[in-house]
Amino acid sequence: MEIADLEEKKAVHQRDYDMMISEYEIRLEDLERSRLQADNHIEKLSLDLAASQSEINVLLIEAQKYEGQVHFLMSEREMLL
Repeated sequence: MEIADLEEKKAVHQRDYDMMISEYEIRLEDLERSRLQADNHIEKLSLDLAASQSEINVLLIEAQKYEGQVHFLMSEREMLL
């Protein structure tokens, strides 16, 4: 009788163990899926950031160009006065 009880307990523990391993694997797959989604989101944000930085650089160059033109026109005005 003792052996039968031990075998029954072993079977119960084995089922519990198998269920826990199954849940672990499911959660591991979910984590991997979330990591891949995060990687894709980070890549998209990086591309958006690079595009924004390029636009900012173009705007800064244009601002410098117009500042140069303003200084030139101011000196021209001073010369005319």
